[in-house]
Amino acid sequence: MPATPDPMAVTGPAVDMALLAGCGVLTAIPLLLFSAAANRISLTVIGFIQYVSPTIALVLAVAFFGEQFTMAHGICFALIWLGIAAIGAEAAWMGRRKRAAEVAPPVPAAAAPSPNPSSAAMLTDAPPAER
Repeated sequence: MPATPDPMAVTGPAVDMALLAGCGVLTAIPLLLFSAAANRISLTVIGFIQYVSPTIALVLAVAFFGEQFTMAHGICFALIWLGIAAIGAEAAWMGRRKRAAEVAPPVPAAAAPSPNPSSAAMLTDAPPAER
């Protein structure tokens, strides 16, 4: 034992195992809640939330904790969100096209024009002299 033990150190193997098991439960609970919530919303929303969460952390780190935000960080950040905006715009455009296709009445098939006698004669296999 060190002469001045760390007050945060755990003193026995039973306590170590109890803390380890407790940490496993504490980790499993949010994962189970996330899994239950993820089954109720679309994957698009989940993907968007996966980008919003680190963005909030970045804003808090820069604004309140004095983290450095260089030009390189800004360019990378802008390109990531530009890509997300492009995917979102494409999804919205495809959604509008799909809704428009569902709302529009089906276009009737155009009836084949009745052939006139002169064009019908051209389509026969008879030689021109017999027509």
